[in-house]
Amino acid sequence: MRFLAPLTLLAVLAVAAPAQAEVTASVITTPESPRFVLSKGPGTGTLDIAGRVTGAGNIDIVCRRDQSWWVLAADVPVATDRTFAVDDVPVDPLVFDRHGSTCRLRALPAGGGDPASASFQGPMLGVSTYVQARVSGGPNDAMLTTYFVHAAGVDRETQLDGALGSRCGVVSTFLDPNTLQTSNYALTCAGFLASDPYWGSVGLRIDNAAVQPAAALGADLQAKPGFPRLEITAFDFDPSTGAITITERNTLAKCGPHGTDFPTSADCAALDPVPVTHVRTTTVPPGDQPVRIVDRWTSADGRPHRLDFALDQELGSSSNIVYRFPGETTYAEHDHGDVIGHLPAGAPLVARDLDGAQSGVVVLPLQSPDAAVFFGGENYTLEYERTIPATGELTLTHYFLSTRRSDDVEAAAAKLLASLAKPAGPAPHGSGGGGQTVMLPRFSRHGRLRVRRAGRTFRVVTRDRVTCPAACTVHVSGRRVAATDLPVAAGKTAAVRFRLTRGGARKLRRAGRLRLHIALTSGAVTARRTLTVRVPA
Repeated sequence: MRFLAPLTLLAVLAVAAPAQAEVTASVITTPESPRFVLSKGPGTGTLDIAGRVTGAGNIDIVCRRDQSWWVLAADVPVATDRTFAVDDVPVDPLVFDRHGSTCRLRALPAGGGDPASASFQGPMLGVSTYVQARVSGGPNDAMLTTYFVHAAGVDRETQLDGALGSRCGVVSTFLDPNTLQTSNYALTCAGFLASDPYWGSVGLRIDNAAVQPAAALGADLQAKPGFPRLEITAFDFDPSTGAITITERNTLAKCGPHGTDFPTSADCAALDPVPVTHVRTTTVPPGDQPVRIVDRWTSADGRPHRLDFALDQELGSSSNIVYRFPGETTYAEHDHGDVIGHLPAGAPLVARDLDGAQSGVVVLPLQSPDAAVFFGGENYTLEYERTIPATGELTLTHYFLSTRRSDDVEAAAAKLLASLAKPAGPAPHGSGGGGQTVMLPRFSRHGRLRVRRAGRTFRVVTRDRVTCPAACTVHVSGRRVAATDLPVAAGKTAAVRFRLTRGGARKLRRAGRLRLHIALTSGAVTARRTLTVRVPA
């Protein structure tokens, strides 16, 4: 009988003790921080995750923002060496009505654990999204009307709320550095077409007639014959930085023979084509770099055309915004109807809040706007009257930069100007030649031409190399070439590369060889090349 007590005690211990100790600490080592993932719809954005734990037991992989967290992978097993790995983890729980999010990855004990505890470590994850909208039903079924991009970041998030003609453009929101919750808005909308029947403004006229791209036409016009075509010719996403570049191509249309300012189904039986093509490239770089929008206009009939173009900027919801335009030494408020005329090219337009802790905005047009016209105290348009040439293209470029604090807006404007390569003007008389140093991109032909298959098209690496003393972007364009923007860091040399359009790829496959005429443009420097490419062996 004296042996029963120890045996009974052992039995009780066997029942009461857990089968394995709980995970008390963890670190996610893959991916590195920060990491960005792009979602184009359910199941399209995935992530490989790995790490190690202290203790034992299965884990849940979650992503935390402020006091909330979302489970991405539940009950993940931990190996005997205390490591774990799971591939193709979907990020769908972090997408909310087209919008992505920024959060911190953590590995917690399965079914429990505090994601705010310092015992659980992991990288920052940014989930970006790209969604297209199309016509549903009718004769123009499935035609693209607009798109939405959410570019996640570490300290801010940026949204591109639609193609040219949509009711909003660039939206910039800062993230709280501790909670990652959105804080103050800097740009509520910027760079969008200033067409508004309430104000009576028409943002786009060709040859004095109001015209519309696809995104400007409401649902009541989406079944009309002649509906203009919107194409996305390039979309690039960098998972290491979160940078996004999207290029859209718009054909344009007008209502009836005269171009009704604000067409509706009742007064527009058909949409007539307009012989002008528009291409817009929008770049959202990483960090606190400016969003850039480049609009290119070309004639489709070999004739020049008058362009009246107005871009709207909405700068937050504060009623305490003041402005400083080029040539002004102080900030001032502006009211509806104020007009600032003949703004110089390459001069920043600065807006700030009277409260220095609120956000500030810099808008930099690289060409000279004819006027800035105010529609209320927080909303103005940049207006242009130009001629689209019979050959070649008309290019209008704008930078949009927001600062977390209004106190920093002047320094940010100066930094932006310094980052852009500008040609030197003539040295002032008596200056001894001490003018600004020329810092233009340089093209050389020291590389090797290479052609590789890339799915249904081909990737071409040209002989050209570009060197940029200051950070620059090279725009590659040409017939049968997918328009490409190639960013080059300051002091670096990069190979010029592009993809063929589907039509170009088909012609290359049929003929075995293809002759291309391309233009390389960066700032004031343009180089034109003729290439002969062949189907790779």
